[in-house]
Order: sequence, then structure tokens, then C-alpha cells
Amino acid sequence: MARHLYVYGGHGYEGELELFRRAHVAAGDAETADLPGLRPRFLYRVCDGNSADTPLITDDDIAVRRYLASHPGAEVAIVPMTR
Repeated sequence: MARHLYVYGGHGYEGELELFRRAHVAAGDAETADLPGLRPRFLYRVCDGNSADTPLITDDDIAVRRYLASHPGAEVAIVPMTR
């Protein structure tokens, strides 16, 4: 089962309802990620300044390492999930 996660304002939210209740914004204003598995404690948000693509949002540290190997100038931010 995939979890619908949202990143807004430096925090991660599980589901559209939690995003609206805690951050008071619509889901269209946040970055989204659909990840399988259990609810993570934090997410990685990887941005490459040279690329116009949307940032990589994941909870998989191996995917982050592979991305950094092919994009050495990328920046990684750790986004905590709200409780």
C-alpha cells in the first residue's frame, strides 16, 4: 500500500487531511510523494540546482546515495514528519 506524503514548510505530512489540519494549506500547494511501506519518521528532499526537475522526495537512503553519485552538486535536506 502506498502512502501519500506531502512536504510543505520544512515538514512532512501523511495525507491531505493532516496537511490541511496542521499547515492550513491545500494539497496543491505542497510537494507530493507516494511511498510504499510504513510511515517514515523523516524524509529526504534532494534538489539539484542545475536541473529544473522537481526534487526527489524519498525515505530510501540508498536512492539518495545513487542520486548523489550521478548529481554531485545536489543538496540534501532532512524533512521531519509531523506527529
